[in-house]
Amino acid sequence: MTTPAPETIEREQGKPITPEAFAKDMGWGAKRVRQLAKKLGACCILGNRMVLLPRHLEIITKATEPCPSSSSNDTSGTAALFGTTGEMLPATTYAERLAQRTRKTRRELHPRSSTNASTVISMDRKTR
Repeated sequence: MTTPAPETIEREQGKPITPEAFAKDMGWGAKRVRQLAKKLGACCILGNRMVLLPRHLEIITKATEPCPSSSSNDTSGTAALFGTTGEMLPATTYAERLAQRTRKTRRELHPRSSTNASTVISMDRKTR
C-alpha cells in the first residue's frame, strides 16, 4: 500500500500549501499558479513567500474552469466570485462612443490665460 504525498495530506487537513506543490500536483507551472493567485487575490503573501490555503485552492481551480455560457443566467456562482453582473450595458450610439474616445486638442484642454495679442515688430533691415 502506498501513502499519499505529504502535500496531499496537508491539503486534506486544511494546512497551507506552496504554489510549487500545488502546481506539481495539478501538472501546471509554478510561475503560472503564482501569477493567477496574485491576480485573483487568492493567496497569503509575507515578504517573498506565498502559501495557498484550501479556500484559495478552490478559487484558483474555479477560475481555471471554462465559462459554461455567455448568458447572464449564472448558476455556478462565478458572477458573485469575480464581481460580474448580469446587467446590460447602457444603450449608446456610435457617435456618442466616438465622442468619448476622441482626443481633445491641447488648446481645448489648456486654453491660454491671456488672450490679448501683442504687436509684432519686424526685425528685418530695410534695403535701400
